[in-house]
Amino acid sequence: MRSPRGSFARSSSIVDRGGTVGRTCGIDWSEAQHDVAIVNDQGGIVARARVADDAAGFGQLLELLAEHGEDEPTRIEIAIETDKGLFVAALVTAGFTLFFD
Repeated sequence: MRSPRGSFARSSSIVDRGGTVGRTCGIDWSEAQHDVAIVNDQGGIVARARVADDAAGFGQLLELLAEHGEDEPTRIEIAIETDKGLFVAALVTAGFTLFFD
């Protein structure tokens, strides 16, 4: 797995948040749509969605992350299959930490 990319560079893919991983998000990327899953710290799926690869879909993704991000949605780390595209650029700009396959 590549090192994370986000608004702040990190030297390791391990992030210390007081011993807990918290919620994470996985995005299965494709040209027209993306399948999204958010899991809790025990690996249970708490949300799933399919969002379009457009501004409306990105808005849906942000809403989903805000709904499940407790006090700070950008604490949800995101794994995604690509390091290219507008979704990736927008997520990085918004302050999320991304991990690429």
